Formats: sequence, structure tokens, C-alpha cells
Amino acid sequence: MGSKNFHACFHLWEDTEKDLMLTDALEIRFIDMVKFRRMYNNRERYGSFFDDPLHRWVTFFDKNSPTELIEEVVKMDTAIQKAQERITFITQDEASLRAYEMREKAIMDWNSAIGYHTREIARKLKADNMSTDQIIKYTGLTEKQVNEL
Repeated sequence: MGSKNFHACFHLWEDTEKDLMLTDALEIRFIDMVKFRRMYNNRERYGSFFDDPLHRWVTFFDKNSPTELIEEVVKMDTAIQKAQERITFITQDEASLRAYEMREKAIMDWNSAIGYHTREIARKLKADNMSTDQIIKYTGLTEKQVNEL
């Protein structure tokens, strides 16, 4: 993400009529966790860090957040409390928990397979003397990744 902020929000606009939004019911949001964690680690510069609901939600969803911190943001926000209650309810049902775990495994397997095949394609392109810039363009790999092949 090219933004200097940890959070970017995009909407769908018509290309030639820039004031014409397709719908206000759709937003695409990106969270740069590296930037968020850096900001959290320097939170004394940002005042009341958890006054911002987005900060609380990102902390809640961050798998690296300590349990004590998650408990703190749950107490601060009724919407997060409801989400936590729902998560607790779902994880008590073994069939739902099993379905969730199977879905997570399938996603990880898919991502692993895509990564493997992308690297294989890049290797073949490199063997055929395609330029590094073109390999980067067509595979989405970084220059470092291509050079390591």
C-alpha cells in the first residue's frame, strides 16, 4: 500500500465522471499491520490511542495482540464485546469450529499452492531469459524473490 497511513479506504467511482460513485454501500479497506504496529509501539506520540474505534478493532483482530490488550479493548467497545460473544458462541459448537478450521486450512493450502506455482512459473520464465522486470510484472514477485530463484 502506497499510503503513509496504516489504513486506506477506497470507493468505486466512474472513470470519466469523477463525482459519480457507483454505490456508497461498498468500501474496500486495507490495513497495513506493520505500520499499525509501529504506530502502536509509538502510541505515546498519538495521545489516547484507543479513543479511535478503528485502533480498537485492529487490535482486536491482530493475532499478535496480547490477551490482556484484547480484553481491554473488548471492555471499551460494545460492538467488539458483541463480536467477542459471537466468536465465543461459534467456537463452543464443535461442528462450526471444525468447519472454520477446515476453511482456514483450505485457504492456507490454496495460498501455499499459488505461491509454489508462481515461483515455478518465474523459474521457467527466468530459464527462458525473460527480463527480471517482466517476471516481476507478470508474477507479482519482488526483485529479491526473482533473484533468489
